[in-house]
Amino acid sequence: MNLDALIDLPEMWRAEVSPDTHWAAWTWAGMDSTIQVYAVLTDGSQPPVRLSSGEQNTYLRSFTPDSKGVIVAQDTGGDERVRLFRIALDQPGNMELLTDPEPNYFILGGEIHGDNLIYGANVDGATGEEIEPTWIYRHNLQTGERIPIAKPERSGGNFTPHLSPNGQYVLYARKNDHPAGSQLWLAAVDGSTDAEILDAGEGLKAFGEWLPDSERVLVLVETPTHFRVGIYSLADRSLHYLIDDTQRNIEDIHIPPGTSEYAVLVETQWARTVCTLLHLESGQLSSLPALSGTFKPLALDKNGEWIGVYYNSTYPIEIVRTGEAFVSLSRVWDRLALTAADLIPADDYRWHSVDNMEIQGWLFRARDEAVGTVVWVHGGPTWHIEDEIIAEVQYYAASGLNVLVPNYRGSTGFSRSYCDAIKVDGWGGREQDDIRTGIEQMIADGIAQKGKVGVTGLSYGGYSSWHAITHISPDLVAAAVPVCGM
Repeated sequence: MNLDALIDLPEMWRAEVSPDTHWAAWTWAGMDSTIQVYAVLTDGSQPPVRLSSGEQNTYLRSFTPDSKGVIVAQDTGGDERVRLFRIALDQPGNMELLTDPEPNYFILGGEIHGDNLIYGANVDGATGEEIEPTWIYRHNLQTGERIPIAKPERSGGNFTPHLSPNGQYVLYARKNDHPAGSQLWLAAVDGSTDAEILDAGEGLKAFGEWLPDSERVLVLVETPTHFRVGIYSLADRSLHYLIDDTQRNIEDIHIPPGTSEYAVLVETQWARTVCTLLHLESGQLSSLPALSGTFKPLALDKNGEWIGVYYNSTYPIEIVRTGEAFVSLSRVWDRLALTAADLIPADDYRWHSVDNMEIQGWLFRARDEAVGTVVWVHGGPTWHIEDEIIAEVQYYAASGLNVLVPNYRGSTGFSRSYCDAIKVDGWGGREQDDIRTGIEQMIADGIAQKGKVGVTGLSYGGYSSWHAITHISPDLVAAAVPVCGM
């Protein structure tokens, strides 16, 4: 397999659908020499068009409320000190500068309503000096006036401010206490209010997303064991929980354009992303179209068909429409030298570790008789690998190696207790036994051979590679390539 073709597989970030559901836009890396913003009509009648111009990295931030344009962020030379631009969908390449041309600060978010542009920036608007905390600004596009409507005293992390649909309020997060936690705050665009509305507790996080009525907030609230989903009412400051289940491994929630009755609930079950519909009044859950890979719904179009993101280990991430037919909107295969037949599918592979805990991983089998086995360990450790394309893993498998990608204890994608299990011993404990017992299971199953197993990975995967080559018998691990592991 051509390694360059694998490395050049595109990555799609921050895909969104316009409020009227007629357009989808996203950030695409790998289609050009730099990162750029693309858009496509959701009826599939035309191929995608590149919206952004120039040779600098450009990122999608939001759609305009009238669905006629997008707000994008562009930096200079990869410095991440972005400027915000507006691009009309019918004028691709025409970028209207909205903020400072050479900012000495960082901008988070970027949403527009009328003449007001809302964003977060670590700058004192009065002096122009860069500061540590991120303030929330109302930037008038007619006068150029930039007024802070919220002034957190501490850095709040990388939390994007979200403007209500009616343009009157902004949701944002603060870190006032424990560095692991965050509190949900509400600021009025006119500057009259800036107050905390939800605190999950010390070291715990609270997130929120506006409901279409701008009077309620769909919230995701962390507890020591799980996440709860509820609705917060601005009118009476009440919080009503719809889901409070310790057995659910909820990762995200969002309100898709095209419906005001449902939210999309994103969960992980054994490292697979599973999305369901949550009825906002009854709390009832209903299923979505069953597909062979991961499908994350973004919007429901006027014909009752879902527009969303789809991918698996033999299908690069792209925008699709599902209904009577499965339709590729971003048409990624038209731009690639590879085909699905060139890629190797991931098998769900499981084994039991030293304390009988069941461990899951993905096994990529060489097409012919394997010449050896590689264990590719993900970083984090609080991360997990899905059924997805990993260029390095695909290259190893295409080169005649069986490849195991273990989701050892400490990984997300299973449960809070599974993720926290790495804390019992600390790093270098039983999570490394999870990797070793996976190798032993492959040998027992005839997938791997003694003396022909190597371990590699980046970051925590690099650390695990160092651990394997210094702690595990050479009969099991004969080579290691630790990348940034110390």
